[in-house]
Amino acid sequence: ITELDFLGIIYNLLYIQNKPFHSFISHFSQELDINYNHEIEIINNQKLVLVDEVIPVIDNNSLKQAKEMGTSEEHIIFEFQDENVFVDACNHKNYKIIPDVFGTTKFLVLFKSKSNPNWRVVSRVENTDIANSRINYIINYFITLNKLSEGIHIIENVHLRPNEHLKLFGFQILDNNTNKVILKSLDTRNKIDNDIYLNEFKNIISTINEDNYKQVIGILSKKYVLYDIISTDEEWKEVLKDLITLFNNEISEYRIEFFILTHNNKIINLDFFDYNIFFVLPSWPSRFQDNHFKKVLKNIITEYLPAHLVPHICYLNFTEISNFEKIYFKWTNLLNKKNSKDFQNLSLSLTHFLNSL
Repeated sequence: ITELDFLGIIYNLLYIQNKPFHSFISHFSQELDINYNHEIEIINNQKLVLVDEVIPVIDNNSLKQAKEMGTSEEHIIFEFQDENVFVDACNHKNYKIIPDVFGTTKFLVLFKSKSNPNWRVVSRVENTDIANSRINYIINYFITLNKLSEGIHIIENVHLRPNEHLKLFGFQILDNNTNKVILKSLDTRNKIDNDIYLNEFKNIISTINEDNYKQVIGILSKKYVLYDIISTDEEWKEVLKDLITLFNNEISEYRIEFFILTHNNKIINLDFFDYNIFFVLPSWPSRFQDNHFKKVLKNIITEYLPAHLVPHICYLNFTEISNFEKIYFKWTNLLNKKNSKDFQNLSLSLTHFLNSL
């Protein structure tokens, strides 16, 4: 099954109306064609709210903006909101209509999300009919934004594995008890040279004995990075003896980890590229904020994903998705040119990004 087929199954089961591999944010900069959804409850003849009851909890800045709007009926202002607005703006119970507090014959449309204790003025209109239409328009607008924002980006980590000819590969030795690095390769090399370099380390420590261990440690200090977590030559002697058992595939207190270097000398364990798959989703759509929906989504992915793959489901905010998509779509367009320099650089950028989540 291809990634496109897999996403197609998930989209159908979750009733995601967009096509796979579409942007979650591009529609925010486009003019939306809003059609009235008759499934939404019509808010006609809504009872006006008594001004005295609402004024104490209206945000003063939004009132000032309403005054500055003058007689314009085109303004809709949603400011100082977080992701909850994509849920709350779709519910007519979160709106109120009141007479204009500035003494005009106009009316104010108020909105309040669960993240904001105060009501904010979002529009100033001529009459209650326009106010009701404006509320319906806003609700439809956010429903449309929610639908257009839904989707899943998929990255199977094996596709990110760097070309073995690049000089990015290294290794380090860690203490199993503390997980601290005690020794690391001095520089990075291509995959073949890194294997030779590790074998050289094995050959050096295999010569250690009670008489020459200080000389052996001296040789190692010039070819490898020795961390001062092991402070004396005598301690290093015991460590190196234990490492000989490790290379003989026997039980040891230490382990070897292979890694690559990405941007800013970030170390990424090579295990990152084996049997891992990332699902990147936007965190703001209304359904994607619902914990029950998240559980259903996770169960569906787990059920249909091949058993050998480990899923990582990540919900990212608007800024994170924006930064991710700048890399992701360029990377997917070069999947048939995996040996190109551009693809390798983009893979390193994606690796760095995903490993930081």
